[in-house]
Amino acid sequence: FKIITMASLLEQGKLTLDSNHTFSGKSNTLYKNQLFKKPHYRWQRTLSLNEAFAKSNNVIFGKAALQYLDKNLVNIMAHKFGFNQDLMMELSLGQSFFEVPKDDYNLAEIASGFNKETMISPIHAALLSSVIANRGIIKYPFIISKLTDEKNRKLLIKPNFQKKRVIKKSTSELISKAMVNTVKKGTARKSFRRFNRFLKQQLVLGGKTGSITGGIPFGKRDWFSAFAIPKDKALGEGISISVMNINVDKWFVRSTYLAREVIDYYYEEINPLKEMITS
Repeated sequence: FKIITMASLLEQGKLTLDSNHTFSGKSNTLYKNQLFKKPHYRWQRTLSLNEAFAKSNNVIFGKAALQYLDKNLVNIMAHKFGFNQDLMMELSLGQSFFEVPKDDYNLAEIASGFNKETMISPIHAALLSSVIANRGIIKYPFIISKLTDEKNRKLLIKPNFQKKRVIKKSTSELISKAMVNTVKKGTARKSFRRFNRFLKQQLVLGGKTGSITGGIPFGKRDWFSAFAIPKDKALGEGISISVMNINVDKWFVRSTYLAREVIDYYYEEINPLKEMITS
């Protein structure tokens, strides 16, 4: 959900990626004293908004939401990004659920993604990255491009392709930089450190991690939403993917590693960049 919060913060024009914010305590917690009490100067640390996004700092996003946003702004942006609405015609995904914050602390929880009430499907998570990759335009997903009759090739079904602008192009470009920073220096850096060197040179890679414990089956939900776009536009538009991995009793594999393997497979086997470049 930090993608939506980031969009809300940047659309206001009051913050930039270089805007500095202070916090104390752990970055992955969100206690009330971290939000509402002034930290002792000895324990205070400073990160830019870009760094806070890349390192998934809950405290800074919670404090920034309290200072620059309100529940209505976050609600409007969540709806623009597809929450509380049907995203596909061919099958029912179940709507991704967003509830308007009840109070200031709940606003900070929701804005930082530190709550169990906001719900999202993996397809919707991939859609979030695609909005950023498509420069602020949401392109609603569909499964098939067309369905024709076998005998006379008569067109039976053609989905109604829908798209609309949800954030400014300039805002999406800033979020894209923050998502690239997440892969290079943030919470996804370890998994992409050994990524195919050729592909790393040819692609713009960006993403956002997330994690929460709970659900059925009970376990650690490990999320990664990402885009992988060829730097040379003639080689294609790229892909947006999402991985939601549940580690139940023990950690086996991270979502960032699985996403890396999917991207590698796509550009090696499905739409091989090497062949396109050499030809």
